[in-house]
Order: sequence, then C-alpha cells, then structure tokens
Amino acid sequence: MKRWTFALLLLGIIFILASFVVYFFRIAACYQATPSVQSASEIARFQQDCGLKNPRVIQFSGFLVLFIPSIVLNTAYWLIRPPTSRVQREGPLASFLILTMFDSLLLAVLALLSYPEAGQGVGQPALIMAGFGLAAYVSLLGIWQWKRWGLFVFQGVTVLLTIYSGASGLTLLPAGVAIFSAIYLTLILRPLRRFMD
Repeated sequence: MKRWTFALLLLGIIFILASFVVYFFRIAACYQATPSVQSASEIARFQQDCGLKNPRVIQFSGFLVLFIPSIVLNTAYWLIRPPTSRVQREGPLASFLILTMFDSLLLAVLALLSYPEAGQGVGQPALIMAGFGLAAYVSLLGIWQWKRWGLFVFQGVTVLLTIYSGASGLTLLPAGVAIFSAIYLTLILRPLRRFMD
C-alpha cells in the first residue's frame, strides 16, 4: 500500500513539473516576445503557428493535459494518506475543505490561462494570482492532514491576496471568497486546534 501511494505522489510531482515546463515554454514562444517581423502576412503566420486565435483552453491544452492529472494524483495521495492525528473529520469540514481546494485550483488555472498576449500587458499579475491559488491549495492539504501551519498559511494567503487585489485594482471576488473561507475555517477549527500538529 505504501509503494502504491508513494507512486501516486511521485507521478503527481513529475506531471506537475512537466506541466509548468510546457506552460512556460508556451509563454516564452508565443506570449512574451512580440514578433520581430513587420509584414501583415508574417504576423498572421506567427499568430497561426501559435494558435493565438484559438480559445485559451486549446492554446494551453498541453499544460492542462499534464496539470489536471498531476492535481488529481497529488490530491488523492494527501487525501488517502492517514494523518498522524486520529481525529475524525466532521462532514461539513471535509466538504468545505474539498470545495475550497477546488476553488483554489480554479483560481490558479484561470489566472494561468489569462496570461496576456504579447504587447497587451505584463503577465506578472496572472502568475501572482496563480501562486496565491496554488499556495492556498497546499495549505488546505495541510489542514486536511491536521497540520497547524496549513491554517496559518491559508490565513496569510488570504491577507496577501486581499492586499494585492486591492492595490492592483483587480476584482475583489477571489479575495472575498478567501476571506469568507479563512473566517469559516478559523471558527470551525477552533475547538480542534489542540489536535493539530
């Protein structure tokens, strides 16, 4: 059983590393550099070669084909791995953690897919928002394993996400969801904190 679960984790790590290699290769090839050619036909050929007129899901399909299985494998490993604390998870807590994991991953994927095209803005906000989503996801896996640091990291991500969204003029919807989630988790975990490592 241990070998089988470790294989899940190892495959998940390989897939997630490969997915980000594919993602950043795509960004470097088609999004960060503007075409050096001047003629309209060469610009059109560059756009066609990169598939810039296709929907983002198709443009980043190589990334998604690797990223989605990696998340499934990593999540499965941490959800089935028995925590050191033998406290029973209540139904509302388990359901809320899984839904919030999905929400965090959705934020990360949507941010990554929203990377601006060449000459239409910097991509730093997309990568930062994706980083917030992935950090929240990791912290929720920590909470699932009854790790105290998981709650602290999630609360910290919520504060930083709110500050960054407000300072950058981005929509505050993800920050609002994160604030609600952090308050709810803080309250529901308050009587259980003594069981957390």
